[in-house]
Formats: sequence, C-alpha cells, structure tokens
Amino acid sequence: MAMIDCPECKKAISDSSRKCPHCDYALRSDTAMESAVKTTGEVLNTLVTIAVLVGMSFAAIHFNDWVTWGFCIFCWVGYFASLLNEHISKTEQKPEQTSPQSETVRNE
Repeated sequence: MAMIDCPECKKAISDSSRKCPHCDYALRSDTAMESAVKTTGEVLNTLVTIAVLVGMSFAAIHFNDWVTWGFCIFCWVGYFASLLNEHISKTEQKPEQTSPQSETVRNE
C-alpha cells in the first residue's frame, strides 16, 4: 500500500482509498462493476423482450387475427421507441460536476 497526494488538498493518503479522509475528494469509484452489472441486465432484458415479441409474431401468424396483428405491431413499435429513447438519453451531454473546493480555487 503506497501513499499518494490528494489531488485536491495535497495531503498524503493511501492509494487504495476511495475518497480523501481530509477533504472528502472522490478518488475512485466502482463504476466498472456497476456498469458491467447494468450492461448484463440490459442484455438480458433485451433478449427477453425480443423473445416475447417474436412469440407474439408467431401467434399472430398462426391465428391470423387482426386484433393479434395490431397488438403485435403496437408492441414492436413501442419496443423500438424505447430503444430510440434510451439512445437519445445516453447521447445527451451531461454537465461536468465539480467540487465546491475547486470552484473557490478558480475564483481566487
């Protein structure tokens, strides 16, 4: 375990710390694990949704019923709309988050 300087307050801290004990500056987070779990959940959710929609499509073909066809098309359109909405929300730029201490340094 090595000692490093905090980027914010410049005091010595452990390199395994998640945040500085002196100024609470966030050094690292477990975002890699969180994103892996989220990605796995998204893939599983997508596969289940597609399986249900394909099953509904086969039911519509088998029964040859206009109500089933209409519901099936409605669900497919909803699925693609949710994909588009998710893509748009991921591509939006998020404002940078800065710590209050770095704001005071910039103002001086």
